[in-house]
Amino acid sequence: MTNKLIDKKTPLLRFPEFSETSGWTFEKLGSLARRMTTRNTDRRYTRVLTNSAEHGVVDQKEFFDREIVTSANLDNYYVVEAGDYVYNPRVSKSAPVGPISKNHVGTGVMSPLYTVFRFHENKNEFYEYYFQSTHWHRFLRDASNSGARHDRMNISNDDFMNMLVPVPPCPDEMIKVSDFFHVLDDLIDAEAKKLERLRARREGFLQQIFPSPEGK
Repeated sequence: MTNKLIDKKTPLLRFPEFSETSGWTFEKLGSLARRMTTRNTDRRYTRVLTNSAEHGVVDQKEFFDREIVTSANLDNYYVVEAGDYVYNPRVSKSAPVGPISKNHVGTGVMSPLYTVFRFHENKNEFYEYYFQSTHWHRFLRDASNSGARHDRMNISNDDFMNMLVPVPPCPDEMIKVSDFFHVLDDLIDAEAKKLERLRARREGFLQQIFPSPEGK
């Protein structure tokens, strides 16, 4: 089986400058990226990372506010670099087949239960946003072992790397898509900060407008 499907798919929504170009193809993830399996055998790294369904890749100590894994248990962990992608097979309501997230935290180590992979091309933000969609979920459900635990997908690394992912006909379209979502994320962040300030003001008004029985 070849890495690329012959059939081409046209997105339902496309930027006008690419409307006349050919459709998108699909290729195996393993042809665009490679698994990263470097072990932390010398315990060089003690920073443990985790892939949260809601927050992406985070420092485990900061996220849980405590150490979950001792340094003595880190020999078999994978070394994860900034820019690597991580698949966590643990399912949840917000990640029904487990999340795939890009590491923006920095170098650390992760449990060997995770699948770590790195794209050949450095400019791969397009796939960071693709994995925030649900289009790849069906593949994992179909490829997962039917005997999987209820809280974890049971899929081999080889099957995972056979996942078909979209490839636009030109790099410019990939950049356009990722830039578009980046701008949206910035707008969302800005609005979230405005909301936080409004909530703080509301709390202040509640404390000042209503009198306290203690007279304070």
